[in-house]
Amino acid sequence: MKDQYIPAHPGFFVIGVLNEEDNSLTIWREPVIAWHFDEEGNGPTPTTLEGPELFSSWAVLSPGGTVTENNNCSYTYDEWLAKETGGNRRNGESS
Repeated sequence: MKDQYIPAHPGFFVIGVLNEEDNSLTIWREPVIAWHFDEEGNGPTPTTLEGPELFSSWAVLSPGGTVTENNNCSYTYDEWLAKETGGNRRNGESS
């Protein structure tokens, strides 16, 4: 089986937290444009305009507000944000 890409519906985003030099936190997000399945059938892995996400860990925010990490753990956005930031919200981030 060859690698396959399936178009994503609008509203899915790869998200993450950046720790800035001033110790502030920035929440980033990139739109998912496709889902990637590799030649062994593993996936789906999100693909953004930057290409397939090749990180060892990733999180996708769905249109309904659920965050899924690595295809196996699901959280509400607020649960995910608290987990990633240790409960510290900065830079005007709100639910």
